[in-house]
Amino acid sequence: MFIPASEKEITNQLTILGQATSRPWALIGSLLDQAERSGGWQGEASSFTQWMRGVALSLDLRESSVWRYLRATRIYQELRADLATRGHSLPALQSLPKWVSAENLELFSKLHRVAPQEKMDEIALRLIAGNIVRNELRTLWYDFRPAMAGRTAQGRGVRTPVVDHAKPGTANSLLEAEVFSILRAGWQGWAHGTPLNVNELFTHVALPLAGNCIDKFWTIDAVVVLRRAANGPIELHGIEVRTPRILSPRDFYLFDKSNALFDYMWIASNRTDFLLNDTLEIEHVGLLLIESGQMIVARPATKRADSGARSGDLAKCLLLTALRHA
Repeated sequence: MFIPASEKEITNQLTILGQATSRPWALIGSLLDQAERSGGWQGEASSFTQWMRGVALSLDLRESSVWRYLRATRIYQELRADLATRGHSLPALQSLPKWVSAENLELFSKLHRVAPQEKMDEIALRLIAGNIVRNELRTLWYDFRPAMAGRTAQGRGVRTPVVDHAKPGTANSLLEAEVFSILRAGWQGWAHGTPLNVNELFTHVALPLAGNCIDKFWTIDAVVVLRRAANGPIELHGIEVRTPRILSPRDFYLFDKSNALFDYMWIASNRTDFLLNDTLEIEHVGLLLIESGQMIVARPATKRADSGARSGDLAKCLLLTALRHA
């Protein structure tokens, strides 16, 4: 792919692209990037924004699309340089495979502000190899987004917010997203080596502690619906994510009161020193330990006399949730 060097060549190439049937976003983005960095637009418009509007018209594209191409170009340039420092070699912008879209790079950039570095390296390599689709990227972003606490980068010149991984509330949100990511990938830790017939994840589920789907008192982090064999029973597993090493009195109360909704209940933590006292309220609760992107069963969950007694109430709420998102 030929990348022009002079301001005149940039303008000529954009004019040619306006008449072309094949217009790779990476070429357009590279030309726009060169134009802004060189100031080559200044003789044609009163502002770069106005110039971009003209480019969008000449290319018969939405204005939002040309801005996206410019952002994606810079995202990829920074990503390529960053991964090179850790020994990963990515193709030049001009040689990007067709499946690497500007939209996916924007989603990747959002994730990069919040997700752990080691996870982002894995996602970046999968993205370039074509082994991750947009829906998966979007789901990952939805899982990690709560750690941003509503902060977004709005407008040019606004500093892009980055998550402080050391803050207690942020740490819990990040661990929660990591647990969701492991579960969405089809974690088989409770299958004992046998592929599961059903393995579905619901996140942030409001529990019907009062007996219906309207009066809610506690939102549990995750509910996993699984079945071990085609003719086996459905199991409902409730999972709470915790970064502190001890539970609060409220946690004890809620695990006790919500137990009848679940067949099994779990706490997921990245603390190897997590203290899970065998008191009456939580003697049945299992412990899932997350280390280096992996999740293991540190303590199996067991059933109490009332386990699953009201699982039908929870199943109805899950069904309503599924229908709303169908």
